[in-house]
Amino acid sequence: MEIGINCIAISDHGTTEGALKIQSLAPFKVIVAEEILTPHGEIMGMLLKETIPSGLSVEQTISQIRAQGGLVCIPHPFDTFRQSALDAKIIE
Repeated sequence: MEIGINCIAISDHGTTEGALKIQSLAPFKVIVAEEILTPHGEIMGMLLKETIPSGLSVEQTISQIRAQGGLVCIPHPFDTFRQSALDAKIIE
């Protein structure tokens, strides 16, 4: 590409559908990600192959991300005013 971008990450709340569609069409690498809502806040899964359902426990969500070979991330870690921020006690 002219500006040197050869990879993008696409993350949406509660779905990987759009990212998977772009991945199938794009002439460059697309990292599929999802922000997944748990009872204790959001967790991001990157390098996913399919959507992980919202509402699972933190442990179940992490397990499902890892089962897909994904990377577990914490979205917006310093935004404590965000209602969906992961509870700091859970991070410890």
